Amino acid sequence: MTRKSRPTHWRQRLKNLGSSFSWWQLPEHPEVPGLSNRWWSDFFALVEHPSQENVFRPSELIGPLGRIPRLPRAGRALVTASRFAISRGLFSLGGTMRLVGRDILLECLANGRLEPGSALYAATMAGLVEVGRWDEFIAAMMPLPTNPGQDRRAMGTLLATIAPVALLQARPQLADSLPRDAAFVECVAGKRVAVVGPASSTAREGPLIDSYDLVARFNYKEDGIGLDPLHKGERCDLVYFNRAQTEYLVTDGDLTRFPRTPRWVITRRQKHADSLSRALHAEAVRSNAVPWSHRYRFTPVYDAPLFCGLFTAAPNATLDLLHCGAASVDVFHADFMLSSERTRKYNPFMKDLAETTRITVRSFAGAHDPITQVAMMKTAYRSGRIHGDEPFRAALQLGEQEYMDALQRLYGNPILRLRAA
Repeated sequence: MTRKSRPTHWRQRLKNLGSSFSWWQLPEHPEVPGLSNRWWSDFFALVEHPSQENVFRPSELIGPLGRIPRLPRAGRALVTASRFAISRGLFSLGGTMRLVGRDILLECLANGRLEPGSALYAATMAGLVEVGRWDEFIAAMMPLPTNPGQDRRAMGTLLATIAPVALLQARPQLADSLPRDAAFVECVAGKRVAVVGPASSTAREGPLIDSYDLVARFNYKEDGIGLDPLHKGERCDLVYFNRAQTEYLVTDGDLTRFPRTPRWVITRRQKHADSLSRALHAEAVRSNAVPWSHRYRFTPVYDAPLFCGLFTAAPNATLDLLHCGAASVDVFHADFMLSSERTRKYNPFMKDLAETTRITVRSFAGAHDPITQVAMMKTAYRSGRIHGDEPFRAALQLGEQEYMDALQRLYGNPILRLRAA
């Protein structure tokens, strides 16, 4: 790399970059043993002035990652720094950093260097789920405290929703999971559920989707809008809303057209469910309309047990349905943001490149981690707990670094070009 080496400091660099990350969310660079000031200088030089010739996995930055001491603080700091890299459009490099950091923490867990009951211990256990190492996961559960047992129950939730059924039958005592909504369990338990993503498709799967016992969709706001009888089906029994869409509906949405067909409206937090319920009740009173009859709930159970970040809509709904007893979950029209290049059956989910890349990277950098959700879905798929259409399966067949390289081409490189312009 031909970059000017200069003193590096996280706080000043973040201020110069105008990053949304707070300084306390990132480590000072001496806390990552094995990475010198020169490494961080080159890292920030790539962030601030990306090279169009080598934005995937710059060898000068990748090489030292393999020589980092296998210490918990090194692994944790590297995972944190990886999210900063991804937030700047460096998906490939950030993915490599994240995978190296996870491997270090998995080694520390196996060697007894993590304290049972600590947040890092539980998160690293979730890392074992990402790679499907069930024997080690079960062994790591044993030292977890049972009183109050929140971490143990969070890990039991992952076990109950993602592990192979045969493993659950052999170790039923370990699948003590977080609380479930009894009424929702009654609705979905034993049912065949189709989870329909937002990506466009020309596969004529609408009649197949509508044949399921239940159909779940995302951010579905207006009755009849977005449904396609031939390709995507017409039914919507369960609708999952993310935070941004819920807030939009409450503040600016046309609630007179809020759909009446879904049985359940599911949000990310209790406060979102409460605010939407109040807004719809007020709209019914104001317009002298028949009140909406659906029920509300939220899905907080997967916040605690993940390795790094939260799920986006399709993985969150899929595991929520498994946790609540669905007999099977089949995923349609969701391929983890790879729509624009995976197959001709898909179109880019947004037409404007700048808006597409901005929203995608902002989402991943803020709360979601690309590798977390793909790895968890891959483990659930290999366990036989979920199924999906061809594009969904094709996305899961990608290696983790291969997937991050694909995101680099789709979103990272356009962002770097936009910044360079």
